[in-house]
Amino acid sequence: MTTAGPDLQSLSEAALAERYGPLVDGTISPADGMYHGSLPHYFRVAYSGLRLLKLSLLAAGAPTPGSILDLPCGHGRMLRLLRVAFPEAEITGADLDRDAVDFCAATFGAIPIYSAPKPADIPLPRSFDLLWCGSLLTHLSADRWPGFLEFFRDHMNPGGLTVFTTHGSLTAEWMRCGQYLYALQPSQAEQVLADYRAHGFGYSDYGAGSEYGVSVSAAAWVYDAIARVPGWRLAAHFPRAWDDHHDVWACVRA
Repeated sequence: MTTAGPDLQSLSEAALAERYGPLVDGTISPADGMYHGSLPHYFRVAYSGLRLLKLSLLAAGAPTPGSILDLPCGHGRMLRLLRVAFPEAEITGADLDRDAVDFCAATFGAIPIYSAPKPADIPLPRSFDLLWCGSLLTHLSADRWPGFLEFFRDHMNPGGLTVFTTHGSLTAEWMRCGQYLYALQPSQAEQVLADYRAHGFGYSDYGAGSEYGVSVSAAAWVYDAIARVPGWRLAAHFPRAWDDHHDVWACVRA
């Protein structure tokens, strides 16, 4: 006798939108930098993220989370879906943008945390069962990755799951052909690609000394970065998966 696996069709973006859409608070903050005038695209990205979270929980064999951290939460593109998909969970929203944190607290009932550039300075009072980190490491230089990866691990409960996104081979291809330069100057993009080809990782600040820019990381480079974090294991890797763009990684704390 065999046991049927999960119905993956029920985890399609369309199925999730049909299931949760009527319950989602559609309030968009005027300050939401992720909203560019297209509600369909805004929510498609969100449902793509929710699908990957649910697939990651399945891959890790993790139970329904009772506590969730969204870092960086922005103005709640993902957090509003977390609220309805995991209605019993305690959800924390953290971001450098204090207006965004306040909006998520007031609109979606999130526990507010004002974040900090250095992970050691982020005032998290607890650990979590699930952490979603959409498009943070995509903006950080290689020397800042270990601190954040260890921070993720340290703020997971035993068996807790961290899901984060990276710019991978698709981003490199877009930059190479000039389709999208991610707000970099052509010379900056060329240097990012040169370093990516040579070392598996490339990065450029948006502006000199900003410590915030665009990173591109090969899958092998990210695997190695994860392997250097003790007490963590990789549960799943979904290439080009978030909005058919970012690579997605799911790691479990031992």
